[in-house]
Amino acid sequence: MEMKLGEILIGEGLLTPEQLQQALDEQKKNGGKIGQIFIDLGFVPEERILFFLQQQLGMIAVNLDEWEVDPEILKLIPGEVAKKHLVIPIEKLGDTLTVAMMDPTDRKILDDLKFITNLNIEPAISTKRSLTAAVDKYYKSAREHLEDKTKDLSETVMDVVSESDEMEEEAVAGVAADDKPLVKLVNQIILDGIRKKASDIHIEPYEKYTRLRYRMDGVLHTADKLPRQINAGLVSRIKIISHLNIAEKRVPQDGKARVTYDNRNIDLRVAIIPCVWGEKVVIRILDKGSGEVTLDMLGFEQAQLERFTKGIDSPWGMILITGPTGSGKTWTLSTSLKLKNTEDVNIMTAEDPVEFDIEGLNQVQAKPEVGLTFASALKSFLRADPDIVMIGEVRDFETGEIAVKAAQTGHLVFATLHTNSAPDTIARLGNMGIEPFNIASSLVMIIAQRLVRKVCSNCKIVDEDVTPETKMDLGIPKDKVSTTDFYKGKGCSKCNNTGYKGRTAVYEVLFVTEEMRSLIVKRASVDDIKALARKQGMKTLRESAVIKALKGTTTVEEIFRTTAADSN
Repeated sequence: MEMKLGEILIGEGLLTPEQLQQALDEQKKNGGKIGQIFIDLGFVPEERILFFLQQQLGMIAVNLDEWEVDPEILKLIPGEVAKKHLVIPIEKLGDTLTVAMMDPTDRKILDDLKFITNLNIEPAISTKRSLTAAVDKYYKSAREHLEDKTKDLSETVMDVVSESDEMEEEAVAGVAADDKPLVKLVNQIILDGIRKKASDIHIEPYEKYTRLRYRMDGVLHTADKLPRQINAGLVSRIKIISHLNIAEKRVPQDGKARVTYDNRNIDLRVAIIPCVWGEKVVIRILDKGSGEVTLDMLGFEQAQLERFTKGIDSPWGMILITGPTGSGKTWTLSTSLKLKNTEDVNIMTAEDPVEFDIEGLNQVQAKPEVGLTFASALKSFLRADPDIVMIGEVRDFETGEIAVKAAQTGHLVFATLHTNSAPDTIARLGNMGIEPFNIASSLVMIIAQRLVRKVCSNCKIVDEDVTPETKMDLGIPKDKVSTTDFYKGKGCSKCNNTGYKGRTAVYEVLFVTEEMRSLIVKRASVDDIKALARKQGMKTLRESAVIKALKGTTTVEEIFRTTAADSN
């Protein structure tokens, strides 16, 4: 067969007689299959050898680089057997298992595989290189994958402040949860998130790999695809540092941890969610030392800033900050409270969770499981001589009603709400069952906000792709379209080639005037409230975003991504 293969290749002009003789001499000296020797000596490409072997033997040839093997099929042949015989099971139909191997005529290997699997074996041809890579890919142990992944990692300069002593020795997929490579890898993942200034780390299990993503400037970016075999070990390690049950894999779990890096404490909020292919982990990074946010840094336009300052200087009333999760409400709230935080003021907060410890504030962590809800905390606050109270979120009628009563009895109340716009917030309070008179008499100001990515100042250029039609859609008068420019980042090393670096906020600031109170009492529609607010100077989220884009702070892409068009 080997002479015949050589003769075929010579006939096809792929091999010379001298090369065939050299290969036969090499085989006589060191052994091995002649086709593989042709490949090793560089005489004939691997794919051509496979093609002619397929023609010669009348069976399929497989390039395993282009084949994804079902994990369930891999289980039919143990790893030690696959490594010993250099074989890979690739397909099972009925009681027949197709196996890729170097020599499909080797009866001893075929008989061994039939005995081990109790199936009929259908051989397929592959090359030594392809088989070796596939065995390494599919049968490498979790420990080997970990060692490969961490061999080039230096020791991290980050420590876990507090760590559970329980179940440290528990092993998952052959790797102990305190195994050094595993500890090093988890530390590096968290450290990279801190250094990248990511807000969240996502570790997501899939059938063939585990995806690692970081949310930076509000957008998720894939950082790596880790071997799927190490996902269970990663999750176990993260559970340990966040004081969660390592043995529970059926239900979601929430925990927290604290690490030290660069002489500062950084809090981590951990969520574990069971998925089809394993447990997903989301780690929220709360880096208090990443920079103090001041009023000027929040992103208010000058007119909005004046309204905001006037609102928080009110002696009593309710100030609501609205927006979806991740829109920067916590930053606005904490900055507001810091401005009011003086020695002669008693400030009490109920939060879930307490994201930022602020000295001088009496902060309470809500614990619904023991009855400490926002509503019950607010009730207790009113018996503790507060000047200012802050409620993490108005979620229901009870919390809203108590907050309104607190605002009506001489307290300044800050709270958040999940609504799409400032005018929508008034309708939401009404839908909770709060009477319009109480809403009107207690509300001082509503702030709706979104976060937009900032154009990288190092690579900012005029965005030539913005069409005249788009400019007019954004409110640019037709006679000014040709002289109006928007900007974007072309991508550089300082912004990781994204064109963006950092974020800022865009706002709607609805100040409740006497005329506005009259509309609220009359149960006016959201459109009527919005129309009056705009007449009185409120810029909508879309209008605020356009102002930012015209200044070159953000892009047209971000305007459309984060804000909705104004209906009137």
